[in-house]
Amino acid sequence: MLSHHRWRTEHDLAQSIYGTVIGAAAIAIGSASADLGQIVLTVVVTVAVYWAAERYAELLAAAVHSAGRRAR
Repeated sequence: MLSHHRWRTEHDLAQSIYGTVIGAAAIAIGSASADLGQIVLTVVVTVAVYWAAERYAELLAAAVHSAGRRAR
């Protein structure tokens, strides 16, 4: 059973759900024709790429947002 105390914010919970969905999708795709090692590698690489993309998007958004505030 999930505890609402485990995640401090809705964003934390959303990220956990997002990671679970991405991991499950990578496992489903990898399991079609791969052995366990390839599945694990697929999941790790997929999650790492999505994590890096998310961090980069947050950095860009913060830069754009703070640049807009200085211009006002």
